[in-house]
Amino acid sequence: MLEQYESAIASYQQAIDLDPKFAHPHNGLGNVYKAQEKYELAIKSYEQAINLDPQKALYHNNLAEAYFLQGQYELAFANTEQAINLDPKDPSYYNVLGLIYLVKGRHELAIEALQKGITLNSKKDGSQQFILGIAMGMQGNQEEAITLWKQSLELVTSNSPNEKLASVFCQILIGEVEQGKKSFQEILLAKNIPISDISDSLKYFEVIARFPTKLEGIDTVIEMLRQAIEKAQ
Repeated sequence: MLEQYESAIASYQQAIDLDPKFAHPHNGLGNVYKAQEKYELAIKSYEQAINLDPQKALYHNNLAEAYFLQGQYELAFANTEQAINLDPKDPSYYNVLGLIYLVKGRHELAIEALQKGITLNSKKDGSQQFILGIAMGMQGNQEEAITLWKQSLELVTSNSPNEKLASVFCQILIGEVEQGKKSFQEILLAKNIPISDISDSLKYFEVIARFPTKLEGIDTVIEMLRQAIEKAQ
């Protein structure tokens, strides 16, 4: 989380050396490599974790995310399905499934998956409403999309950096561009969100931006994220 990646890798590797059959440090190693955008290494680490503990849904979902960010959508889909089969009550897995369906142009299935996640999410943190809004917007239902993004903003109650980041995106997508930019600068000044999370967000938005249905504000979000990454490097 502090982006001290080399130290993290060394510690995970030490854990693996101490207990080669312990799956968790392989998954952690995959998370570090994914944060560094070393997706091939991340995939190998997640696969090793799965080999050691094939019933752990989280490992399959993490592997799916790595494949998604690498652009291998069929492999991402297969692993997300496996994660859901192993743990059908975890709402976060339906986020990934919904995004994959969006990439495949299957908006109705994306909406169905995301609505399932909303039903299962007891925390009601607004994350599913945010992504469901994107699905609605890509389907051409801008009015419903804005309603969902407003709901997402209302549901953000914690100080979680990722929730705050999602709220920034919602503000921009509903047209509150200056407020969104201001909120984003506050997040950056607080220095409590890893740049890797911003980088991952950029990749997801770049995928969404390739589709014919253009969401209003998407270019602003992408440019804002790119500038933040450039300044951090």
